[in-house]
Amino acid sequence: MISASDAITQSDYELFLSYNELLNTIEECFYYLIKSYESMEYTNREQIMDDLMDAFIQVDAVHSSMMHAARSNSELQKSILLFDDMLEELRPAPEGGSHLFHAYLKRLSHLYKAWKRDIQTCLLPYLLH
Repeated sequence: MISASDAITQSDYELFLSYNELLNTIEECFYYLIKSYESMEYTNREQIMDDLMDAFIQVDAVHSSMMHAARSNSELQKSILLFDDMLEELRPAPEGGSHLFHAYLKRLSHLYKAWKRDIQTCLLPYLLH
């Protein structure tokens, strides 16, 4: 829990809020991509995959600012650093049939959701403050 001495600036609050929204958008991308392998109704798979990759790049790019804003919260800093560990665990992406990539996306989605839950728990006190 954050204390009065952990007050954040308006800029930090906006950073945390935008970051949180980006994390939710990434989860929506995973949902769409996984469904696109299960139903023909989801037809924008390539565009959503490109958007997902761009979102991961954005998350990674903002981490240095997040680390600075979270300078007094070691748990949040630790959660930020776990993003790279999550991605490293799944490198390289499988080559081959679409069923392999579908399974890969499900695994990545599962790991992402667990990481997201952890980091959003750390962010919540800042967003409610």
